This record gives sequence, C-alpha cells and structure tokens, in this order.
Amino acid sequence: MDLQITKLPLELNSYFFPEFNINFSPLENEGEKFSVPGNINITTSADKNKDHPELWEISVRVQTVKGNEEKKFNLEFNVCALGFFKNTDRKEENELMDHMIRLHGSAILLGAIRERIAVTTGTSPFGPFFLPSLGMRIVDNDTPEENKNKTKK
Repeated sequence: MDLQITKLPLELNSYFFPEFNINFSPLENEGEKFSVPGNINITTSADKNKDHPELWEISVRVQTVKGNEEKKFNLEFNVCALGFFKNTDRKEENELMDHMIRLHGSAILLGAIRERIAVTTGTSPFGPFFLPSLGMRIVDNDTPEENKNKTKK
C-alpha cells in the first residue's frame, strides 16, 4: 500500500493578537467551584490580500458565550488572532487548495490561541484553562439548491 503525501504550500509569515481579553471573577463563597461557560464560540475568516494575491489573511476568534443561565462564571474570554500566510506554490491554486489553506491556517491560529489562553490562565489562582481539542471543517454556505446547480454544470 503506497501512501501519497501532499505537502501543503502554506507558510506562516506572522501572526498577532489584535484582541486579547480574559476576565476573572473571584469565588464568592468558600467551597464554591470555579466555573466557566459551557459554550465557546469560534469564528474564522480568510481572504486573499488584494495587493498581494499570494498572501492570505486569516483570523480566528474564540469567545465564551453566556447561555440563558443566571449563574455567574469565574472565567470569560474573547481572543482574536490574525495571521498572514503565504501560498508558496501559486501554480497549484484551485478551489480545493483554497479550502486547505483556510482550514490549516485556522488550525494553526487556533493552536496559538489555545497556548496563549493556557499560559495566561496558568498564573491565576484557578490554574490553567485549556481549550478542548476540536475537529474543524470548511462549511459551505451555499443552499442545497445552489449545490445541486453546481453539480449539474
């Protein structure tokens, strides 16, 4: 059985955190347990740079989401990472490669966010908070009818 390995032509040029907010609230009662919201919202966006078509700008935002609970949470965060990636093999550009760049670029930035949250919360009296591991996929925003029309062409 031969394995075919495809090298993704993606190079991280740089990344930074334009927004990094972590809020801790003290425990109110002795014996109270540390709590975080059960819902974490992750959004991504990716676009080619208009001036430099070989460059991609990818952003990932991770934030806690309050549900209908009236419970106060001890940890809330809103973190955004913005990365600049380069497609090192422009002749391989196609729709699948675009999806792969979006997916892998987002995964790299999510790892950076995970590390930064863990390091920052590690110095708190509550100890480090680790984002859970996630499976990611690109969601097609087309309607089912639009997808049918694409396959007919």
